[in-house]
Amino acid sequence: MRKIILFILILSSFAGATFAQGRPSSASSTSAHQRVSVQLNNILEFTFTNTNSNKGGIVTIPFSTMHDYTQGVSTGEQELRIRTNKKFAIGVKTSASYFDYSGAPGTAGTAMPVDSVLGVEVASNHTGGQVLPPFGSGRYVSLSSRNLDIVNNGNLGSDQRFSVKYKATPGISHGTGTYTVDVIFTATQQ
Repeated sequence: MRKIILFILILSSFAGATFAQGRPSSASSTSAHQRVSVQLNNILEFTFTNTNSNKGGIVTIPFSTMHDYTQGVSTGEQELRIRTNKKFAIGVKTSASYFDYSGAPGTAGTAMPVDSVLGVEVASNHTGGQVLPPFGSGRYVSLSSRNLDIVNNGNLGSDQRFSVKYKATPGISHGTGTYTVDVIFTATQQ
Protein backbone atom coordinates (compact mmCIF):
# COMPACT_ATOMS: atom_id res chain seq x y z
CA MET A 1 0.00 0.00 0.00
CA ARG A 2 2.86 2.30 0.80
CA LYS A 3 4.30 1.65 -2.62
CA ILE A 4 1.04 2.64 -4.28
CA ILE A 5 0.78 5.88 -2.33
CA LEU A 6 4.41 6.70 -3.07
CA PHE A 7 3.86 5.95 -6.76
CA ILE A 8 0.80 8.30 -6.87
CA LEU A 9 2.79 11.08 -5.18
CA ILE A 10 5.67 10.75 -7.64
CA LEU A 11 3.28 10.66 -10.60
CA SER A 12 1.38 13.77 -9.46
CA SER A 13 4.67 15.67 -8.93
CA PHE A 14 5.75 14.77 -12.44
CA ALA A 15 2.40 15.88 -13.93
CA GLY A 16 2.54 19.21 -12.05
CA ALA A 17 6.05 19.92 -13.32
CA THR A 18 4.95 19.21 -16.90
CA PHE A 19 2.00 21.66 -16.72
CA ALA A 20 4.09 24.32 -14.96
CA GLN A 21 6.33 24.65 -17.98
CA GLY A 22 3.49 26.50 -19.84
CA ARG A 23 3.35 27.09 -23.56
CA PRO A 24 6.24 25.72 -25.61
CA SER A 25 8.68 28.42 -26.71
CA SER A 26 8.11 27.58 -30.35
CA ALA A 27 4.47 28.93 -30.24
CA SER A 28 3.83 32.06 -32.32
CA SER A 29 1.23 34.85 -32.06
CA THR A 30 -0.25 37.48 -34.33
CA SER A 31 -2.76 40.33 -34.04
CA ALA A 32 -5.35 42.13 -36.14
CA HIS A 33 -6.57 45.69 -35.80
CA GLN A 34 -8.97 48.16 -37.35
CA ARG A 35 -9.63 51.86 -36.98
CA VAL A 36 -12.99 52.97 -35.55
CA SER A 37 -14.20 56.40 -36.64
CA VAL A 38 -16.96 58.14 -34.68
CA GLN A 39 -18.65 60.71 -36.91
CA LEU A 40 -20.73 63.32 -35.08
CA ASN A 41 -23.21 65.42 -37.05
CA ASN A 42 -25.21 68.49 -36.07
CA ILE A 43 -28.42 67.62 -34.28
CA LEU A 44 -31.38 69.86 -33.60
CA GLU A 45 -34.73 68.74 -32.18
CA PHE A 46 -37.50 71.20 -31.36
CA THR A 47 -40.71 69.89 -29.79
CA PHE A 48 -43.69 70.89 -27.67
CA THR A 49 -43.44 69.11 -24.32
CA ASN A 50 -47.20 68.39 -24.13
CA THR A 51 -47.15 66.37 -27.37
CA ASN A 52 -43.46 65.41 -27.57
CA SER A 53 -43.58 66.35 -31.25
CA ASN A 54 -43.08 69.43 -33.39
CA LYS A 55 -46.86 69.87 -33.58
CA GLY A 56 -48.36 71.31 -30.41
CA GLY A 57 -51.85 70.73 -29.18
CA ILE A 58 -54.65 73.09 -30.23
CA VAL A 59 -54.89 76.19 -28.05
CA THR A 60 -58.48 77.43 -27.74
CA ILE A 61 -59.16 80.90 -26.38
CA PRO A 62 -62.87 81.30 -25.50
CA PHE A 63 -64.62 84.71 -25.25
CA SER A 64 -67.84 85.02 -23.28
CA THR A 65 -68.02 88.54 -21.75
CA MET A 66 -67.60 92.07 -23.04
CA HIS A 67 -64.54 92.36 -20.80
CA ASP A 68 -62.98 89.36 -22.59
CA TYR A 69 -63.51 90.99 -25.99
CA THR A 70 -62.14 94.39 -25.02
CA GLN A 71 -59.42 93.48 -22.50
CA GLY A 72 -58.32 90.15 -23.98
CA VAL A 73 -57.95 86.59 -22.76
CA SER A 74 -54.61 84.89 -22.01
CA THR A 75 -53.74 81.23 -22.29
CA GLY A 76 -51.75 78.96 -20.03
CA GLU A 77 -48.08 78.32 -20.73
CA GLN A 78 -47.07 76.39 -23.82
CA GLU A 79 -43.65 74.78 -23.24
CA LEU A 80 -41.13 73.90 -25.95
CA ARG A 81 -37.93 71.85 -25.64
CA ILE A 82 -34.75 72.19 -27.71
CA ARG A 83 -32.11 69.45 -27.98
CA THR A 84 -29.00 70.48 -29.86
CA ASN A 85 -25.24 70.11 -29.93
CA LYS A 86 -24.69 73.75 -30.97
CA LYS A 87 -25.85 77.15 -29.73
CA PHE A 88 -29.19 78.23 -31.20
CA ALA A 89 -31.68 81.05 -31.77
CA ILE A 90 -35.50 80.93 -31.73
CA GLY A 91 -37.92 82.91 -33.86
CA VAL A 92 -41.72 83.08 -34.13
CA LYS A 93 -44.24 84.06 -36.81
CA THR A 94 -47.74 83.18 -37.97
CA SER A 95 -48.71 81.24 -41.07
CA ALA A 96 -50.77 84.17 -42.43
CA SER A 97 -51.48 87.85 -41.85
CA TYR A 98 -55.19 87.19 -41.24
CA PHE A 99 -57.03 84.53 -39.29
CA ASP A 100 -58.95 81.85 -41.20
CA TYR A 101 -62.67 82.02 -40.41
CA SER A 102 -65.18 79.23 -40.01
CA GLY A 103 -68.74 79.85 -38.92
CA ALA A 104 -72.22 80.35 -40.23
CA PRO A 105 -72.31 81.97 -43.70
CA GLY A 106 -72.94 85.69 -43.57
CA THR A 107 -72.06 86.07 -39.87
CA ALA A 108 -68.39 87.00 -40.25
CA GLY A 109 -67.51 90.60 -39.62
CA THR A 110 -64.45 92.21 -41.13
CA ALA A 111 -61.38 90.08 -41.75
CA MET A 112 -59.45 89.72 -38.50
CA PRO A 113 -55.75 90.68 -38.80
CA VAL A 114 -53.36 88.66 -36.64
CA ASP A 115 -51.08 91.58 -35.72
CA SER A 116 -53.85 93.61 -34.04
CA VAL A 117 -55.40 90.66 -32.16
CA LEU A 118 -52.84 88.00 -31.16
CA GLY A 119 -49.80 88.52 -28.96
CA VAL A 120 -47.21 86.25 -27.37
CA GLU A 121 -45.09 86.63 -24.25
CA VAL A 122 -42.09 84.63 -23.05
CA ALA A 123 -43.34 83.16 -19.78
CA SER A 124 -40.08 81.37 -18.88
CA ASN A 125 -36.67 80.93 -20.45
CA HIS A 126 -34.40 78.03 -19.49
CA THR A 127 -32.31 77.98 -22.66
CA GLY A 128 -29.28 79.80 -21.29
CA GLY A 129 -29.83 82.36 -24.06
CA GLN A 130 -31.02 85.95 -23.97
CA VAL A 131 -34.65 86.93 -24.51
CA LEU A 132 -34.52 89.67 -27.13
CA PRO A 133 -36.44 92.96 -27.04
CA PRO A 134 -39.32 93.65 -27.36
CA PHE A 135 -40.04 90.30 -25.65
CA GLY A 136 -39.95 90.01 -21.90
CA SER A 137 -41.88 88.48 -19.05
CA GLY A 138 -45.32 90.04 -18.65
CA ARG A 139 -45.13 91.75 -22.03
CA TYR A 140 -47.20 90.55 -24.99
CA VAL A 141 -45.74 91.26 -28.44
CA SER A 142 -48.01 91.31 -31.51
CA LEU A 143 -47.51 88.38 -33.84
CA SER A 144 -47.47 88.63 -37.62
CA SER A 145 -46.41 86.63 -40.66
CA ARG A 146 -43.00 88.29 -40.35
CA ASN A 147 -40.46 86.36 -38.25
CA LEU A 148 -39.56 87.89 -34.88
CA ASP A 149 -36.45 86.76 -32.99
CA ILE A 150 -37.29 85.66 -29.44
CA VAL A 151 -34.13 84.04 -28.02
CA ASN A 152 -30.51 84.36 -29.08
CA ASN A 153 -27.43 82.38 -28.11
CA GLY A 154 -29.23 79.47 -26.40
CA ASN A 155 -26.90 76.87 -24.88
CA LEU A 156 -26.33 73.47 -26.38
CA GLY A 157 -27.85 70.64 -24.38
CA SER A 158 -30.42 67.89 -24.32
CA ASP A 159 -33.16 69.65 -22.35
CA GLN A 160 -33.27 73.40 -23.01
CA ARG A 161 -36.80 74.75 -22.44
CA PHE A 162 -38.84 77.90 -22.77
CA SER A 163 -42.53 78.68 -22.42
CA VAL A 164 -44.84 81.18 -24.06
CA LYS A 165 -48.36 82.43 -23.39
CA TYR A 166 -50.77 83.85 -25.96
CA LYS A 167 -53.22 86.69 -25.52
CA ALA A 168 -56.03 87.52 -27.94
CA THR A 169 -57.89 90.84 -27.89
CA PRO A 170 -60.30 90.81 -30.85
CA GLY A 171 -62.54 93.75 -30.00
CA ILE A 172 -66.23 93.62 -30.91
CA SER A 173 -66.23 94.26 -34.68
CA HIS A 174 -65.87 90.61 -35.78
CA GLY A 175 -68.68 88.13 -36.29
CA THR A 176 -69.18 85.05 -34.16
CA GLY A 177 -67.40 81.91 -35.25
CA THR A 178 -63.97 80.36 -35.00
CA TYR A 179 -60.85 82.20 -36.15
CA THR A 180 -57.61 80.21 -36.50
CA VAL A 181 -53.99 80.77 -37.45
CA ASP A 182 -50.86 78.65 -37.01
CA VAL A 183 -48.05 80.02 -34.86
CA ILE A 184 -44.67 78.80 -36.12
CA PHE A 185 -41.59 78.64 -33.90
CA THR A 186 -38.22 78.10 -35.56
CA ALA A 187 -34.99 77.02 -33.87
CA THR A 188 -31.80 77.70 -35.84
CA GLN A 189 -28.30 76.58 -34.91
CA GLN A 190 -25.77 79.38 -34.69
